Amino acid sequence: MSPTKHTKNSCSFRALLFLAIYSTATAILSLPSDSDAGEFVFVPIMRTDLIFTDNVTLLPKNDPDKEADFVTRLVPGIYAQYTARRIQSETDYRLINVIYQNASEQNRTLHNLNSKNTAEVLENTLYFDGNVRMLQVNQSLIGRQGDDVNTTGNLQSIRQYTASPYIRKKFGDVATSEIRYARILTDSSVSSSFFNSQTNAYTGSILSGPAFQVLQWGLNYTRQDIDFDLRNDSVRLETGIANVRYNITRRFGITGTGGYENNTFGGGVVNKPKGARWSAGFIWAPTPRTSIEASAGQRFFGDTYFADASHRTRLFAFNANYNEDINSAWNILNIDATGNTINVLTDLFTAQAPPGTDPAEIAQLVNLLIRELGLPANISNASPFLTNRFFLQKSFESSVALNTAKNTVLVRVFHTTRRPIDNSPFLDGLLGGGELTNVKQEGVNALWSYAITPRTRVNANFLYNRLFFRALNRTDNIYLYTFSVTRELTENIFGLLSYRRNDRRSQDPFAEFIENRFTASVSARF
Repeated sequence: MSPTKHTKNSCSFRALLFLAIYSTATAILSLPSDSDAGEFVFVPIMRTDLIFTDNVTLLPKNDPDKEADFVTRLVPGIYAQYTARRIQSETDYRLINVIYQNASEQNRTLHNLNSKNTAEVLENTLYFDGNVRMLQVNQSLIGRQGDDVNTTGNLQSIRQYTASPYIRKKFGDVATSEIRYARILTDSSVSSSFFNSQTNAYTGSILSGPAFQVLQWGLNYTRQDIDFDLRNDSVRLETGIANVRYNITRRFGITGTGGYENNTFGGGVVNKPKGARWSAGFIWAPTPRTSIEASAGQRFFGDTYFADASHRTRLFAFNANYNEDINSAWNILNIDATGNTINVLTDLFTAQAPPGTDPAEIAQLVNLLIRELGLPANISNASPFLTNRFFLQKSFESSVALNTAKNTVLVRVFHTTRRPIDNSPFLDGLLGGGELTNVKQEGVNALWSYAITPRTRVNANFLYNRLFFRALNRTDNIYLYTFSVTRELTENIFGLLSYRRNDRRSQDPFAEFIENRFTASVSARF
């Protein structure tokens, strides 16, 4: 007899709790008793936001239910980092308390967490990763796109827990290998539409070592078995592939891949998502700070292409990327990760840092700049969403960044198309979400930050995002303007004043809205 929804959810909750405790305990206990003392960083953080919005519900201007409100947002949090010879742990947590003056029944508490833990259990052999992510995502692109201040009913919480033991072995200069198992549990606050899932993931690889300078090679295998609650079928994503790179010169090489993929997306799939796959291309690195990579090939869905180019100087960083792949909102925590503020600033600060600078120091500097200058964590708005459908995603993005003594500038253009790969009337009725996985997004985002004094900066951010829903034959245009002033009041206390205008225009008049928001914020590190 199949388990009931209640039983499966109860099992999932117990499994999630077990994974969280097990990951933490393993990270702590795996540290050898004879190791040197590690370095521990613990920073309590507190932020208070006083907000006025003239449209807290993001309703059309003539809607009688449109409301203005004063909102207080209290955000205590911690940043903790522990580094030792055989363990690395980093946790960034925010407890977001949202309090409304008028709509007090909407008061809520949200959790935002990113915890990454790695332990070397047996030296140079057995390792363990335990990660937890918690964040908020708009459920639908068609619905009102707000944040944790807006009471739209569209914002939902996502939680993902990962426990992953793996064996990594080095065979001298000949090759390195890794065999990994991962248990991944995904849970959401809308389990009736975005199904909770349990995943068993298996990966194995063997890659050539330094002994192979001219002809480099690799063998890779991946498999994910995903069991969704509320679905009787299961999903399998399986690929075995070999790759080679022949270096004609020290800076130029030709590449090739070949293999087979065998995927199952559930009943009703018209075109079987399986078959041989191959690609051919090149890698060119004319200078240590410039690289170009491109390839073309075929997969079961047809021709496929990939390109990536990057260049950086001490003050400037550029990146352009095009990619085609099968995706789903199941991996919503990783989708659309390229081109964000963190990646762009990391490339730029890496170029500016002295040789040999620890990447962890650069990462800490980037996160500090984003938080204390009020920069968005992602300068794009290739908006994530929740659906149980699988889709072919084709994405192009190009970003440039400039950082001088007084100016920080980031500009990104993006174009993304998604089409359901599990397309069938059966799945349309069972899973829905077809309008979300048959959509085109394109736009531009520009951000400028200027230091008036060493302690005071002004910031401006503009976003244009065009959404075309093929299934609805509908186009929406989103314009987002943000202006802010940040001030370092003391070494550990920062103030911010900001104005934001969120303007959505649509062929559906009921989807249009305009919001004007004013925010005064104080944050402190202890």
